[in-house]
Amino acid sequence: MFLNAIIFEKLKSVFNQLNTVSGRYFLTFSPITTSFNNQDFNFLDTTTPVQYLSDAYENQMAFAHLANAVIRRQDIYELNPDSFLPENYKKIFDHAKLIESSLSDADKQKYRDAKSVLYQDDGLTKAADYEKYSSYKAKYEGLVQNIQDLSDKIMANPDDKDSLSKKQELETLQNIAFNDWLIDGEKDKIENALKIVSSISERSAFVSQWNQEYLKLQSEISKVTTVGSNIDFLPVSCLPNDLYKYEYSGWKKIVMEEKEIADLENSAKTSLTDDFYNTYDSSGLSYSKVEFEYIFVTVLRNWFKPNLVNSQFWNFSDQQVVSDESDLNKGLLPSYIEKFLFIRRVYAYNKNVNPEENEVTAEEKIPQTYIFRNIAKNLKTIDLVQPKIIRTSKFKMISQNKLFSTPVLRKVKLENTITNQPIINRFDKNLFRRKILFPIPVINVVEQKTKFQFSLIFKDELGNYLTDINILLQSSADGSTYSTETDNDGKVVFNDMEKGDYTISIQREELYEDSSFSLNLSEDVSKEFIIKKRQNPYFDMILLGAVNYRLPNLPNPLPGYVFS
Repeated sequence: MFLNAIIFEKLKSVFNQLNTVSGRYFLTFSPITTSFNNQDFNFLDTTTPVQYLSDAYENQMAFAHLANAVIRRQDIYELNPDSFLPENYKKIFDHAKLIESSLSDADKQKYRDAKSVLYQDDGLTKAADYEKYSSYKAKYEGLVQNIQDLSDKIMANPDDKDSLSKKQELETLQNIAFNDWLIDGEKDKIENALKIVSSISERSAFVSQWNQEYLKLQSEISKVTTVGSNIDFLPVSCLPNDLYKYEYSGWKKIVMEEKEIADLENSAKTSLTDDFYNTYDSSGLSYSKVEFEYIFVTVLRNWFKPNLVNSQFWNFSDQQVVSDESDLNKGLLPSYIEKFLFIRRVYAYNKNVNPEENEVTAEEKIPQTYIFRNIAKNLKTIDLVQPKIIRTSKFKMISQNKLFSTPVLRKVKLENTITNQPIINRFDKNLFRRKILFPIPVINVVEQKTKFQFSLIFKDELGNYLTDINILLQSSADGSTYSTETDNDGKVVFNDMEKGDYTISIQREELYEDSSFSLNLSEDVSKEFIIKKRQNPYFDMILLGAVNYRLPNLPNPLPGYVFS
């Protein structure tokens, strides 16, 4: 199963339930994992010390690089060399026009006529007809409110005959008041004048905003550049602004059971197509339960004004469009990213108990991976249009039918113990934390040569037991690696281990520092370890996809405007 695609399919349904207003949103899936941790969002921290501002600035630049991609596929989030928001936004304003006037002579006369209906010559004092309209309107609305109050009383006490009789009287008066407002108050004439004044005033205000933004963007959009970098950079931030904090509580948890997982897999294959799904589905595993936490992160760009783009005050050739809502490949700006979707703390429970059913062939592919820190590092020195692909790794299963927790996104293979071959594990230490939980939490090593036992207890500096912490045990002789989690007493036991030198380690735990200890096994070993807490706890997360807003058809300028 392609776990990320299944989770994404679930979160698509979550978003669609939350968004019932606009049909212009569409979600795109990132098949290539981009890993983050919360400290990569330190640019949100307004208390960052001066000596760390450079690091925060680099992180913000890398985040902007990902957030400013212009999506060209309906279902996939990917970076395209020639499709980035700042460059395309600038092209629009390079062809934009400063508006000298938004009103034709006819519009101006219509505005003057409407104002004369509403106000006296000073433009402030209401005209007599407008005063009458206001008086009749107030009388009618007062009756409406009184009738509503009586209706509430009758609802509370249906036997209140006095209120019922009074309500009927007021309803008759209400009908009379409405007719008076309509005829004597000249309701239609006054409201038509109000509509004209409001519409033209709003249009004039918009033109003022357009001209202000136009002049600002023309002078500034190409001049904002990173320190020590040769790429243009316009700042991008995000909400929630506490995302960098370990204790931030806005993440939401979802638990999916086996049937829902199977249904979502079928839906994912339909959405992404079977060929695409199968290309990335290299785990060879099936899951009986999946748990994870998610969050939608809103992208903020104070320099980007979608309503100005939508105003169409530019002058391209007939062939150039800004947006074609039927084709994302057409136009400079068919859509823009409004939110990112992140997940963390993924626990996947393996469905199969039999090792042979979980075997994965060595030839199967693993999705390529980006690491956010590398994006920031590379963007500082070279003008990249796409994050560097840093590695493609394969992993083997560390023991069969065994509970294990890994600090990495890992490729899993269950070795057939009949071959008596050592089980080798190769770690990619930079990826996000994922746990895969197998149904039988014991090490089945009946056919292995076994002699001694490790019994290890882990505590923090205050003497508290460390529970659910992943402990790695690696043999110095052949590199075989074993893994399990501490129980409620902070204890792990490795039975029937061959004598020799071993390394015990803790890696990429959220609350505790990376630690490593060397032990020699020539007899049963019982030992306690003290593990330090991190000064700055962190959690790993991955970018699962994006929420995009599709712009309407935006061809050439609207008629009826006077340009300079």
